Amino acid sequence: MTEKKGEAISLLQGVQAAPKISTPTLTLTTLSEFYEFIGLGWIHYQSFITGFLVGYADYTELTLINVVMPLLRCRWALTDGFQTAIAFTVFGSYGLASWAAGKLADITGRKGVLLGCSLVLIGASLIAALSDNKWVFLATRAVTGACVGSNFSTYVAYVLEISPNEHRTTGVFMTNLGVVICYISIYLQGMVILESLGWQWYIAILTIPSILVVVMIILSPESPRYLLVSGQGERLDRTLRHMAHRNGKTLENVKIDIKRDTQGGRGGTIRELFSGPLRRNTILLSLFFFGNIFCEFGCSAYFPIMYSSGFCKNSKEPGTETCTALNLNDMIHLCIVSFSGVLALTISWIVTNKFGRLPVLRGGTLTLFLSTFGMFFCVSRGFATFINVIIRCSQIMANMALWMYLPELLPTVVRATGVGFVNSMGKLGGLVGSCAVYLLAYSSPRVLAVLFLGANLLSLIATLFLKVESRDLLLKDDLAEESE
Repeated sequence: MTEKKGEAISLLQGVQAAPKISTPTLTLTTLSEFYEFIGLGWIHYQSFITGFLVGYADYTELTLINVVMPLLRCRWALTDGFQTAIAFTVFGSYGLASWAAGKLADITGRKGVLLGCSLVLIGASLIAALSDNKWVFLATRAVTGACVGSNFSTYVAYVLEISPNEHRTTGVFMTNLGVVICYISIYLQGMVILESLGWQWYIAILTIPSILVVVMIILSPESPRYLLVSGQGERLDRTLRHMAHRNGKTLENVKIDIKRDTQGGRGGTIRELFSGPLRRNTILLSLFFFGNIFCEFGCSAYFPIMYSSGFCKNSKEPGTETCTALNLNDMIHLCIVSFSGVLALTISWIVTNKFGRLPVLRGGTLTLFLSTFGMFFCVSRGFATFINVIIRCSQIMANMALWMYLPELLPTVVRATGVGFVNSMGKLGGLVGSCAVYLLAYSSPRVLAVLFLGANLLSLIATLFLKVESRDLLLKDDLAEESE
C-alpha cells in the first residue's frame, strides 16, 4: 500500500514538473492583418463620428456665405465686386491650403494638422462674429476657408488608413453625410437664428461642430500607416496596442511584427504625384473635380438667387432697403433637395461597395451633365427645385465615388498630398463657379448655364479615361509598391 502510494506521488510530481505547452503565437506582419484581427470597434465608430463632424464643419463654413450674404449685402452696401472678392478669397484659400496641408500631413502626421487647423478655424470664426466690419469678415473668411480645406482632404486620407478594408468606405460615407446634412440644417438655423439673434450669433453658434472636432481629434490615434512609412516603430507599436484595447481585443499571445517593405522616402511632394503611374490619374481626377465642384458650388450660390427671396427688394441699389433671409417657401424646396441628397448618398455608398467606384463616378457625372440642360428652362420655382434635386443628387453620387476612389489609388507617402491637390483643383473650380454666379446670375443666366454645361462635360470626359478600379485594391504604402 505504501509502495503504491509512493509511486502515485512520484507520478504526480512528474506531471507537475512536466514543461507547460505554450500557446502558439499569432504573428501579424501587415497592417491589413492587424485591422482584420481587431475588427470593427469603438476606435472606428469614433472615427466615423469625427468624419461626420469634419464634413459638417467643412460645408458649414462654405455655405454660411450664401445664407448671410443677402443680409450683409444690404447692411454693408456691398457691391457685386466685393461679394465676388469674398467668394474668391474663401475658395482660393481653401484650394491653396488643401494641397499645402496634405503635404504637411504626409511629412509631420495627420493628427497634428487636423487639430491645428480646427483650433485656428474656431478662432477665426469667433473673430468674424465679434466684428461688424466687412474687411475683417473678408480676412477671417480667408482663414476659415484655408482651415476647412485642410481638414476635409486630410481626414479623408486619415479615415481610410485606420479602417479595415471592408469598412474603409464607411468613414468616407460618414464624412460626406456630414456635408449633406449640413446643407439643410444650416439654412434651418439661418431661418431661426438670423431673424431672432442676428448674423453674428449665427456665425458664433456654427463654431460648435469645430469645437467637437477638436475634442474627437484629441481622443483619436495617429494614422498607423503614416507612423509605418515615417519609421516611428515604437510609436506605431503603442498606437496599435491602444487601438486593439479600444476595440476590446487582447494581444497577450499576439506578436506584432509590422515593418516597412521598402524605403522609398517620406513623400509629400507634387513631383511624386506627376511621375510614373500616378501622373495619369492625378491629371484626370484633377480635371474631373474642377468641373464637378464648379457646378456644385455654382449651383449652391445660383439656386437661392433663382428662388429670388433672399435678396434686397424694391431697389436696384443695395443698402437702401430691408433685407430678409430665406422664407418658409424657400425652406420647403431646400428640404426636398437636401433629403433627396441623403438618399442619393446612401445609394452611392451601397452601389460603390457592390459594383465598384468607377461605375458610380461615371454614372453620376453623366446624369449631372444631362440635368444641366434643365437650367436653360427654369421658368418656375417647382421646375427649378426638380432640376436642383437631380443636379444635387448627381453631384453627391459622383463626389462620394471620388472620395473613395482617389485615396485608394495613392500610396501612403503621398496620399494626403494627392487628396489635397485634387481637392485644391476642385475648389479652384468652385472659386470660378461661384464668382461666375455673382457676376452673371442677374445679367446673363443663360451664359452661366452654358458654363455649367461645359464644366460638366470636362468632368465626364475625364472619367472615361480612368482605367483602374480600386474597390478590391489593398492600400499601398510606398511609391516603389505603386510602380510594381
